[in-house]
Amino acid sequence: AVSAVANDQDPLLTSRESLRIIRTIYACYEAAQTGKSQAIPQS
Repeated sequence: AVSAVANDQDPLLTSRESLRIIRTIYACYEAAQTGKSQAIPQS
Protein backbone atom coordinates (compact mmCIF):
# COMPACT_ATOMS: atom_id res chain seq x y z
CA ALA A 1 0.00 0.00 0.00
CA VAL A 2 2.82 2.39 0.83
CA SER A 3 4.59 1.78 -2.48
CA ALA A 4 1.28 2.20 -4.31
CA VAL A 5 0.84 5.65 -2.78
CA ALA A 6 4.48 6.55 -3.39
CA ASN A 7 4.19 5.52 -7.04
CA ASP A 8 0.67 6.95 -7.55
CA GLN A 9 -0.80 3.50 -8.28
CA ASP A 10 -3.78 1.53 -7.03
CA PRO A 11 -2.99 -0.91 -4.21
CA LEU A 12 -3.05 -4.63 -5.00
CA LEU A 13 -5.90 -5.18 -2.50
CA THR A 14 -8.72 -2.95 -1.39
CA SER A 15 -9.15 -2.16 2.29
CA ARG A 16 -12.28 -4.34 2.30
CA GLU A 17 -10.31 -7.30 0.90
CA SER A 18 -7.54 -6.73 3.43
CA LEU A 19 -10.02 -6.69 6.30
CA ARG A 20 -11.59 -9.94 5.11
CA ILE A 21 -8.16 -11.58 5.01
CA ILE A 22 -7.30 -10.35 8.51
CA ARG A 23 -10.62 -11.67 9.85
CA THR A 24 -9.96 -15.03 8.20
CA ILE A 25 -6.48 -15.25 9.72
CA TYR A 26 -7.82 -14.29 13.14
CA ALA A 27 -10.51 -16.98 12.89
CA CYS A 28 -7.82 -19.53 12.02
CA TYR A 29 -5.82 -18.56 15.12
CA GLU A 30 -8.95 -18.80 17.28
CA ALA A 31 -9.76 -22.22 15.85
CA ALA A 32 -6.24 -23.42 16.54
CA GLN A 33 -6.36 -22.18 20.14
CA THR A 34 -9.84 -23.44 20.97
CA GLY A 35 -9.99 -26.55 18.80
CA LYS A 36 -13.36 -25.38 17.51
CA SER A 37 -14.31 -24.13 14.07
CA GLN A 38 -14.94 -20.41 13.77
CA ALA A 39 -17.40 -18.51 11.63
CA ILE A 40 -15.81 -16.12 9.16
CA PRO A 41 -17.88 -13.03 8.33
CA GLN A 42 -18.52 -12.73 4.60
CA SER A 43 -19.07 -8.97 4.47
